[in-house]
Amino acid sequence: MAGLVALELVNVHVNRFSRTLCVTATAALALGALTACGSDDPVDNAPVAGEPAQPQDSPDSSSGLGEQIKLDAPTLGAARIGLSADENAPGANQVAILTKGKVHFIDATSPKDEPRQVDVDDSCDSISTTATGVAVACQDKAIELGPDGKEIRSLDVDGKVTTVTFLDNGKAVLGKAGEDKARFYDKDGNETGDAIVSRSLDEAVLVKPHGRGQRVALIDRGQTSINDVDVDDGSLNASLRIGQGVGQVATGRGDDGVLVASDARQNQMLIYTMNDVVRLHQAIPTKASPWGVAWDAKRQLAWVGSTEENKITSFRIDSGAPMKVAEIEAPSKVREVMDVASGALVLVTEDGKVNVYSAQSVDDAVKDKQTTPDEEYPVKKG
Repeated sequence: MAGLVALELVNVHVNRFSRTLCVTATAALALGALTACGSDDPVDNAPVAGEPAQPQDSPDSSSGLGEQIKLDAPTLGAARIGLSADENAPGANQVAILTKGKVHFIDATSPKDEPRQVDVDDSCDSISTTATGVAVACQDKAIELGPDGKEIRSLDVDGKVTTVTFLDNGKAVLGKAGEDKARFYDKDGNETGDAIVSRSLDEAVLVKPHGRGQRVALIDRGQTSINDVDVDDGSLNASLRIGQGVGQVATGRGDDGVLVASDARQNQMLIYTMNDVVRLHQAIPTKASPWGVAWDAKRQLAWVGSTEENKITSFRIDSGAPMKVAEIEAPSKVREVMDVASGALVLVTEDGKVNVYSAQSVDDAVKDKQTTPDEEYPVKKG
């Protein structure tokens, strides 16, 4: 992506015996040099290994803006439908929200329409974007659903699937509870191999790099790491740490290979790419308790939601020094921030509320609330 200054990857090592992640990286960024390496980290910089970060409580005073849909059930997860940036592609303006026993399909261009519901097993507790739909992770099974809610394919798995995604060629990668391996499958559902990746695989983020085949970022929340996996050859390319406590990780529509991640313990958003190998480019200070994130490739903006202040904030990142562009009121307990191909934003709360911000309202917020780098960077923490 133009304008991003890459960190130089000096050493990446996953110790197969202790599962210690060691990464050393440096860069001349406005935020200064960043170095992190396994057990050599100072205490103040070390992640709380084995203890996934949690979002802070939200004030109950905010219902957010836009059209609100109430699902009347706690949210287990949410995902965009496919990776296409084409507004006319099937599902490109839809999101899918997982509650116990159901997947709710919502069209962000018609938020007043009743969501379409698809029944799934009560054990399904994780949902991810696939190349053309979404995937749910369940006990002994992984299922891909298309934009119409119909099953495209499924995998029979011995054990609890923690996360899964499917590529455009039908291949899949998944994690299982109690394992440190990524398991790979061909388009016919046959397991083709595995690779030791990290202690626990909690989230699979499908990425379309520029000029390359699709890859997957596997997220370990306990070890707060991002792991770059090549599904076609069944290998781990590299791993990096995500601050001290990863919240959410998201990629954009299109093929720029950009990922954004929230670090809930250090109040920052991190910008990565996975075009050749996973690389960290920027660390952006945020409001307290950042959680939901989105890479809005249409506007070239990184969005992050603060649960403590009920705000979502966007930043331009193409100059090397992040510039705050807009700030929008968010509902209480927001957990997911997603973009759709039309330019609308969809916010999903822990308690089953879905707020849809139209493309026009987002454009107006970006236009009306633009600020200068001198006024807003560096951003004050807290």
